[in-house]
Amino acid sequence: SVEKEMIFHMHQSDFTWVAFFSKPVKVQCFSDIMPLVSVPGLIHKVQFRMNVVEVDDGKNPEEELVVRVALLDECTTGQSTMREHCDHLKTLGYESTSGENKVKEYLKVLREGAMLYPKSPLVGTEFP
Repeated sequence: SVEKEMIFHMHQSDFTWVAFFSKPVKVQCFSDIMPLVSVPGLIHKVQFRMNVVEVDDGKNPEEELVVRVALLDECTTGQSTMREHCDHLKTLGYESTSGENKVKEYLKVLREGAMLYPKSPLVGTEFP
């Protein structure tokens, strides 16, 4: 059960993600790295899937569920099986959001805007 947010770490990539939900939900997570609880896909890379299996509509059943997901830290432990992104961060010359203090600041900013959901957004491109 998730009331508002869920933070999850992908061990192999060393990525940490945060998911914000506009309503309380129950989720079910699958990973083909754990075949006892998941069905492996045809692609030979580790795959992850998060399904919303129940939504608590509460006082606003007419409003749709909105889920926002953000990459919180791309080098959480430094122990990834694919180190390229962690190694690249060291060459930037500035502190990214992966630093321990920066992750906390970044999460704070994400939480401040967590309940801001676009209603019927339009995205387009105009050429001269």
